[in-house]
Amino acid sequence: METIGNYLKQQRQKAGVSLEQISSATRIRSSLLQSIEDDRLDACPQGVFLRGFVRSYMEQLRQPAERALELLDTQTSPNSLAAPFAGVPMHENEPAGHRFKVAHLLVLVFALLAMLSAYFLTSSVRENGRAMTSMEATDADSGTTRTFSPVNPEK
Repeated sequence: METIGNYLKQQRQKAGVSLEQISSATRIRSSLLQSIEDDRLDACPQGVFLRGFVRSYMEQLRQPAERALELLDTQTSPNSLAAPFAGVPMHENEPAGHRFKVAHLLVLVFALLAMLSAYFLTSSVRENGRAMTSMEATDADSGTTRTFSPVNPEK
């Protein structure tokens, strides 16, 4: 039975192209292309990613990709489309929910900073237990600066 790896390797050798040339042209790591040629598909991203790699590989050889994709489909399971990174191991030191927790922490810190900024940037002045806002303005004619405050009602 012909495999995707054997087919790709034969087509590449027939075209007289090295694996490094395909890697450089497609910007796909040569180790990943080597894994595909060695039929170690479990070491590659699955689904649409793997199909895209095979399609790009064949485009660099200026060959139609249909036969290669048919061979790929016979070697991969239908579930591989649902889990595109099934074969790619996670970083071994990173817990599964680590990124989720970091994202929540960043949102929380950002919200706290926004609230503190809003509190300190308001120019509220407490006078006799009531909050008053004041505003400074410069008179264009005389160049003097005046502070405007709400009028305090007489007690």
